[in-house]
Amino acid sequence: METASERRHFLEYWRVLQSRKEIVIAVTLTIVIAGWLVTLSMPKTYMASTRIAVRNVAADLPAFPGAQDYEPQYNPFFLKTQIEMIKSQLVLDKVISNLGLQDRFAKARRMPMGMTTADTRRELLQCMRVTCFLDTNIIKIDVYRNAPKETVTQDVMDIGNAIADVYRSVSTDTNKEKTERGLIALEEEYARYEKQVLAKEKDVEDLRKKLNIVSMSRVSGKEGSGDGDRLEQLRLQELESNRIQARKTMTEKKVKLEKLKSLSGESAISTLAYLMNDPALSSLRREMTTADLKLRDLEETCGERHPDVVRQKAVIQEMNKQLSEAMAGAGNSLQTDYEIAKQNFESIEQELNDEKQKDIAGSGERYLPFYKANDELLDLRKLRDALKMRVIEERIGLELPQTPVKTVDYAEKPEDNEYVGPSLLINLALSILLGLCCGVGLAFFFEYVDTSVKNIDEIEKYLGVPVLGIVPQKVKILLDAGEGSPYAEAYRVLRTNIQFAKKMGKGKALCATSAGAGEGKSFTICNLGCVSANLGDRVLIIDSDLRRPRQHKIFNVDRKPGLADVLRGDVKLEEAVRTTKIPNLFMLPSGRAAEVSMGLLDTDRMRDLIDYLKGQFDLLLFDAPPIVGVSDASVLVSKVDAVLLVIQHRGYPREMSMRAKQIIDNVGGNLIGVVFNNINVTKDSYYYHHYYRYYYGAYGYGRDGKEKAVGELVEPKDVLSREERI
Repeated sequence: METASERRHFLEYWRVLQSRKEIVIAVTLTIVIAGWLVTLSMPKTYMASTRIAVRNVAADLPAFPGAQDYEPQYNPFFLKTQIEMIKSQLVLDKVISNLGLQDRFAKARRMPMGMTTADTRRELLQCMRVTCFLDTNIIKIDVYRNAPKETVTQDVMDIGNAIADVYRSVSTDTNKEKTERGLIALEEEYARYEKQVLAKEKDVEDLRKKLNIVSMSRVSGKEGSGDGDRLEQLRLQELESNRIQARKTMTEKKVKLEKLKSLSGESAISTLAYLMNDPALSSLRREMTTADLKLRDLEETCGERHPDVVRQKAVIQEMNKQLSEAMAGAGNSLQTDYEIAKQNFESIEQELNDEKQKDIAGSGERYLPFYKANDELLDLRKLRDALKMRVIEERIGLELPQTPVKTVDYAEKPEDNEYVGPSLLINLALSILLGLCCGVGLAFFFEYVDTSVKNIDEIEKYLGVPVLGIVPQKVKILLDAGEGSPYAEAYRVLRTNIQFAKKMGKGKALCATSAGAGEGKSFTICNLGCVSANLGDRVLIIDSDLRRPRQHKIFNVDRKPGLADVLRGDVKLEEAVRTTKIPNLFMLPSGRAAEVSMGLLDTDRMRDLIDYLKGQFDLLLFDAPPIVGVSDASVLVSKVDAVLLVIQHRGYPREMSMRAKQIIDNVGGNLIGVVFNNINVTKDSYYYHHYYRYYYGAYGYGRDGKEKAVGELVEPKDVLSREERI
């Protein structure tokens, strides 16, 4: 639950803003105008966009009937990899070279010495943005430029289309290069088997001639014979077919295993993925590539010890471990497949050999070497033919058109009024926000460095005296305004509080002073005298500021003769006292100024004059000079019954008011309270209304005739006038 102190704390901040609202408004308007002017002066930024569709490499048309292209599902890692490829040095450098961007950018920046390729590449990266659309294989390339003004719209269109074209070309060429390397490896294997087949054919022919074998119909089946139709021969043919197939399978497994063992590093991973055709292994490899790209980006932006970099390295290490385990498992799988195929081949061969032994026993020992050599020749021919067919298929597929990247939308030249920045509304909104922040900050800074008296709490805290009256700003002289003036109420409250102040007692001589000049003590004395006279008191206002008198100007009378003349004995008191337009109100001007007049207040004649005037008037009001730095005021406050200290709201530093109180106490003055003057009600209405009501009846009488204690509230309707009390 919010406490009263918390509410007051919030109101303090609000009152600071109210009192300094001119600063907040001025700073906000200044920054808003500056933001508006800067926005108008900024060059316009234009944007052109191109969209491309990317996919895994596949021929546009299948090379052989029945072949199906595999269309992969959405893969965010694949798209992110392609985005990094678009922003790669290979693509950007070709775009820079094709469009001559070094000269264009140097001209836009007005750099007669030109720009390096690296600087041009960095600027190109800054003015482009590459994004992908969720659940699609479409990538969007946005290009932003704001200079040079004459060709900026053409530039954004050219750069956007050039990036798409170069990336498509690079992607196609890269895929062809990878396929070419695979074809070279296949052709090398084909050439090796071709040599083995030729050598084996020569061995078989030599063996045939040596053994004097005329026909091969028992094995090849190309020529019909009675032997080939026997049940044993059919069995031999079936076993031979199975043995050949098992040998082929074993040889393929062996070739894959030997090829894997002969490679290492990235080539081993690529070969293993190709040989195994394992989607999980391929996916893991792509994830490692994406993780490596992300690590490089993090190292460039965050540093090697950043938690994200360390975390990404751990992810890559785990992926390497998984990949090593996958490779080891794949190698073991190939080894196992090879051993199974070998055992299968050996089993079939053993069975075939057994059948052949039976057949040889009936046909003669001389056929066995020939049959074995001929079988090996047939196996080699089948392997060679399979490799040849694969090479032909891949070569045809390579020559067919491939479109891994397709342009969906080409970039178009924007119109002159189709700029995307700067945004006037956004900049104005930011300027308003910045202006408010700066204005509020400046207001609180001024409030912090301002040590003047701002509220009644500070007076009571630092001076330790009550505030008897609060006078608003723009108060007029009551001589002309009359008793019914709205400003008179503040002085009636002041008069009531003075009358019932405990320190005032039955004293009649009241002196008003201040810490510095211009705090309103002369106006306070004049208006207090007018209010007191209107309420029936016989009042004499004495202008005791012999250096800078003000009362004769307020009452519009001659300065001479006055107090100084009476104290020097030049004139009689009756000749110096003036009547005013208000009944019961009299005033005594300061008199003729002279150097000898400065010490007149510190005389026995002055004390006698005060005692005499007390018998003639109900209230003596002395308009004294500022007490800080002037000795006359110190002398006067020690001779009167009570002293009233006038403090201007947000005027002098509070240290001056504290010094004034100290001087009054040191000379023995009776300080009964403070008049808080010149409060701006529109800005500080809380202080005015709150404390006005508190002090209005702080020293008054209620209608029940009982005196109220200090601090006990008395409603205005309960305060009795002097006549009513009488």
